[in-house]
Amino acid sequence: MFPWGMVYGYIISHGMSDAEYFVIQIVGKMLWVTAGIMIVRRFALTRKIFCIES
Repeated sequence: MFPWGMVYGYIISHGMSDAEYFVIQIVGKMLWVTAGIMIVRRFALTRKIFCIES
């Protein structure tokens, strides 16, 4: 698990430039997209198995 608490703590205590904010936004979006794809794939797989079984 990624230590988000440490990252946010560092950002809050040190301040954050626009570039860092931009990078964090991109990384966050990428993580959301990857998680979404994984969930959709898993859902599709379970549906396929369910259809085959029934």
